[in-house]
Parts: sequence; structure tokens; C-alpha cells
Amino acid sequence: MPSLGVITINALVAADSVLIPVEAAYLPVKGLQQLIKTIGRVHRKLNPALNIMGILLTKVDRRTNFARDISAQIRGYMGIGYISLRTASHYP
Repeated sequence: MPSLGVITINALVAADSVLIPVEAAYLPVKGLQQLIKTIGRVHRKLNPALNIMGILLTKVDRRTNFARDISAQIRGYMGIGYISLRTASHYP
């Protein structure tokens, strides 16, 4: 279960970069926005070397308009790189 607790903050302080996996659905994308804000705060106050390597978009069903919209939103979000390794069509 993802959380933004003390352990996560400590991991962000110790890290140089972050690769963020996120499911192509409404609620995970809302959580992604909060995580990016937290990463920005950690970058400004505690670890200036921290950067976002990219976003790994998972469980993408490109047949739906919603997944395409989410993909486009993430692709354009703050100029962060976008990676998609798995799509829903790969699942049985």
C-alpha cells in the first residue's frame, strides 16, 4: 500500500532519482499528483539532488478513451518522461 509516511520521506531524502509506477485509472493519478508535490517539497528543502526519472504507466487499456486521456495527461505533466511497459491487451 503506497503511503507518504516517514519511511517514504527518508527514502526520498536518500535517493538521487525516482521512477514512479502508476496505474492508468482516476484515483492512482490523483495520488500521483500528491506524490509529485511531496517530491518537489523534498527536493526544495531536504535533497536538491532528487529528480523524477519518469513515470511508469501500468495496466493501460488503449482501447478506452479514459486510458488515452490519462496517458496524454501524464505525458504532458511537468515535462516528465513517460514509459509504458504493460498494457491491458497483454493480459489474458
